Amino acid sequence: MGKQKGLIRDNKYGIKKKPDRIKFYEYAEEFLREREEGSRKSPNTLKIDRCKSRMLNLVFKGYNLSDITFDMIKRYRIKRKQEVSVGTCNRDYTLSRCILRRAVGVTY
Repeated sequence: MGKQKGLIRDNKYGIKKKPDRIKFYEYAEEFLREREEGSRKSPNTLKIDRCKSRMLNLVFKGYNLSDITFDMIKRYRIKRKQEVSVGTCNRDYTLSRCILRRAVGVTY
């Protein structure tokens, strides 16, 4: 029995350990840092992305990545469209989609 526990602990059976739960704002910051370091995007685009992420952080800051649903994003878009232009709202949505898709790719 002790040997089996050791094998499980050492991941010899292929059992994946559940990843730590990470908050949206933590991952968004990591995403932007990576984007700034390895991107050919213009400095202005990166600056705009950072500004947009601040708005997203106000809404999703307290949530874990795994807790954010499509309905939450949809409600955010509806509310945001009342405050800003459709183009701004679409750019916010695009950034949130990029962040969440990247997070799914790294299994957060």
